[in-house]
Amino acid sequence: HKYSLLVYPFLPSVKNTYRPITKQINGVSETVPHLAYYGIGTIGLTTEANVFWGGFKMHGLLTLRNPRYLDYENTFTFSNGQTEEISYSGNFASGISRVELELDPSYTTANWRFWGSARYYSRQYASRTNLAYFNGHWETFAGIDRKINDKCKMSLNFVNLFFQNGAKGSIDVADTITDPELLKGIVMAGSYIRPFTIDFSITMKF
Repeated sequence: HKYSLLVYPFLPSVKNTYRPITKQINGVSETVPHLAYYGIGTIGLTTEANVFWGGFKMHGLLTLRNPRYLDYENTFTFSNGQTEEISYSGNFASGISRVELELDPSYTTANWRFWGSARYYSRQYASRTNLAYFNGHWETFAGIDRKINDKCKMSLNFVNLFFQNGAKGSIDVADTITDPELLKGIVMAGSYIRPFTIDFSITMKF
């Protein structure tokens, strides 16, 4: 058996990046460039365990963290002359889950390998204002590998065994929305997780 524990202290990182900002001006989306200076700091913990029993192996990984923006103050000016000040300081960093869990069981014989993988991602904020977010979701995988001989292997893989729906990422247009009522009825999307899929492959070595 193998166990490990990692603890991450409060480590601020400074960012200096051009980031386009989008806002609805008279019903039209307007994007303006913006030079942002800010930091991200977090207290985090990662623990990992590996358990072996004959041909069976279980790998587990748990990550807890608390990433927040530091000194992230903004002033935006748009074509209609409107100036808007928004502070993201103290908000959770967008596109990052505070809790991640990974479970990877497998069983191996001389010619067969059965494996699975389940990964959980907790809520991810899609906007820096933390008003838009994607709910937590599972991403699941499994497979069966068959070794025919030293030069041939067959694999049957499954994706999204639990038929989960979910999305992740960030939505730039929501970064300038500070009234949660304005988010109602707006269709937004990030990067969707893969749908249920079955893959079959044969690998040949020459």
